[in-house]
Amino acid sequence: MRNKQKQKTGFRLLEHGTRLRIMMLLFLLHLIPLYGLLQWLPFSNEPIAVVKFFPLDSERYFTDFTTHLSFQPRQGNRYDMELATTSKTNEPAYLRQDVALLYEDGELIGKLFNWKENTATLVQSVKEEAANPHRFDAITYHHAEFHENDQITGQQALSADTRYVIAAPEKKGALHSFSQAVTPEEQSWKVVFDRQLQKKLQKVLQQAIESFKLHGDEYEVIPLTALNSYLKQPLPGLTMKQSMEAIGRLWEGLYHYLVVGANEEGTASTIGSTIPLILIHRSGSHLLVIYQTKDGKLHQLRQEIPAS
Repeated sequence: MRNKQKQKTGFRLLEHGTRLRIMMLLFLLHLIPLYGLLQWLPFSNEPIAVVKFFPLDSERYFTDFTTHLSFQPRQGNRYDMELATTSKTNEPAYLRQDVALLYEDGELIGKLFNWKENTATLVQSVKEEAANPHRFDAITYHHAEFHENDQITGQQALSADTRYVIAAPEKKGALHSFSQAVTPEEQSWKVVFDRQLQKKLQKVLQQAIESFKLHGDEYEVIPLTALNSYLKQPLPGLTMKQSMEAIGRLWEGLYHYLVVGANEEGTASTIGSTIPLILIHRSGSHLLVIYQTKDGKLHQLRQEIPAS
């Protein structure tokens, strides 16, 4: 399915792997060429890459891309939170891929990955059961790959959504949801949930600074769920070209370690892991991705950013 043309990347290994083991995996799984294994490496062995960044196409683009969260009540205090994503390019792509992550109070509860060849449109959805008031965040990486005259180009977009579920006194405690706080009650709940999330992520960041001996004042910090704000403006300290490539390479790594759940022992569930924090060095030389899995273990990924 994938073209085996080798490309240079802005990544470096953070821990040595076993080349023989890599080649055996390639032989057995037949998924991608070697360059895909060298994209993202935390302090563990390599997984097999699936999402691949290519230079952005100047003539092909996304005409529509959305992420939508919807509240669907069940009995009592239980309900479904549905994550639905849609995307469309202005012409059919050789390969279309969408990757979506769903968080409840800053912890991963669901993920979506869909791909299709020779199409412009992708539609997917998943429902996750929940109970009681919560804040939900979702973000989707929309990706397209185009092949023409032995040249491979790509296109990408990001979309996100946030939804709050609260107990409404005027409805005798019945649950309802909103995206934008309008009433005083909704505004009050929003403040509570936002502060709780900020406190949780700040705690993870502080632990990472101490554990990995980072200089926190040297980095700009962006939660993954806010990354869609950088579709039309560059990441701090980067040019627009650098920013778009960094985002594409970033999702290569996120797919490996959050969707596939690859680690030194093979794969493991990443459900319960925190929203990744993207730390961009003020020099523009590299970025880090920090998150904590359900077992309390901190993880660090590193991406080198080529000079513009």
